[in-house]
Amino acid sequence: MKRLRTHIASFCIALLAPAQIADAQDGDAVLSVVIDAENTMQFALEDLDAIPATTVVTSNDFVDEAAVFTGPRLLEFLETLDTDLPTSIMLTAINDYTTEIPIEEIIKYNVILALRKNGTELSRRDKGPIWVIYPMSEHPELRDSIFNERLIWQVVKMEYR
Repeated sequence: MKRLRTHIASFCIALLAPAQIADAQDGDAVLSVVIDAENTMQFALEDLDAIPATTVVTSNDFVDEAAVFTGPRLLEFLETLDTDLPTSIMLTAINDYTTEIPIEEIIKYNVILALRKNGTELSRRDKGPIWVIYPMSEHPELRDSIFNERLIWQVVKMEYR
């Protein structure tokens, strides 16, 4: 059984986009941000940790009970890029799942890029290293399937729209 799990894990790794693997091997980059066709930036966890952290205590459909999520506000991260704010951002997970978030929501709900849950750094097994979190417990209107679809984890790419 252990051998089967090893083969499955190797197969899953082989399915990852080559650029994502190259970034991880070439340095500490965990997030690519595409501003436009000529402007892509790479960020390590240390870069995200350098932005003041915000704490959100919330529950959602993917945790058993309310949890303490910590990480930079997504708006503050975007403001560090020294570009105009986009209309929306398209986020891509390591498994190629994508979701688009309008900038109005990012501002209104103080959406965060969670790097920690209950004080522990998020690993890939725990939906990390980056998990987009909305403060769902504070806003009943967020208890809707469209917002659950935006709780993207294992984020590796962000594109301006």
